[in-house]
Amino acid sequence: VENQPSDTPNEGFNTVPKCMWFAIVTVSTVGYGDLFPETDAGRAVTTVMIVSGVLYVAMPLGIVGNAFSAAWENRFELAIMSDVQRRFKLFGIGAEAFRD
Repeated sequence: VENQPSDTPNEGFNTVPKCMWFAIVTVSTVGYGDLFPETDAGRAVTTVMIVSGVLYVAMPLGIVGNAFSAAWENRFELAIMSDVQRRFKLFGIGAEAFRD
């Protein structure tokens, strides 16, 4: 990874597409390093963007992980229910057979 020498001026965020590129790369936590803020205010905004990007990804992952864990714990019950339903259909037994 090459660092930009301090005597070379940073082109900065002089166009809207460059700003959008920086925002997408930062929020997605990829961080290529081709654009970077040089001021303290820019670094503060970037820090907020990085943290919000991590939280934006972490929250759905926690929800999906929890749902997967619950399904994994009940996998045997789900497999048995599916097998019973398949066998009922195979022998032509419907819900009306269980009514009073």
